[in-house]
Amino acid sequence: MASIRRRRNSFVVVYTYTNEKGEQKQKWESFKTFEEAHKRRAEVEYTQDLGTFQAPSKKTISEFMDDFIRLYGENRWGLSMYSSNTALIRNYVNPIIGSIPIQAFTTMDADKFIKQLQGSKPVDAPVNHGVTKMLISWMKIARSMHSGLRRHFMPSQTSERSKHPLRKQRKQRSI
Repeated sequence: MASIRRRRNSFVVVYTYTNEKGEQKQKWESFKTFEEAHKRRAEVEYTQDLGTFQAPSKKTISEFMDDFIRLYGENRWGLSMYSSNTALIRNYVNPIIGSIPIQAFTTMDADKFIKQLQGSKPVDAPVNHGVTKMLISWMKIARSMHSGLRRHFMPSQTSERSKHPLRKQRKQRSI
């Protein structure tokens, strides 16, 4: 459960969550208006009831990509796909957006990233066969990954699109 408290000229939403180590933590989030605080409280309670609440995290996109490669790529990609995808992440993703915290990553950041990739030249590599074609296909993958990231790691932005945070979201088709 979350509560709203007034502190001087702002309103604070206070709630508890369990961090990655299993410890109970209390989080205070400040808002300028009561309406913003009420919206956030409803959102927190809704995601906690659904079991989709994401505890505040300072994990960066680079760290997430490392975990993704370790959990998914090593088991499902062949050697060629593994080496090309890790090179793309190392040369294009990490230098541009790798340091951004994953919970702070917005749709606008994704659009800027894709725009910057479209204007960038291929990185010099010993073997540069099809890097541009691979980059274009990877941009398509990045777009689809962004929608998944937004659904799973940024529930606040997904809920903000609806008029009421307790409104039932439509089921999205998987690709």
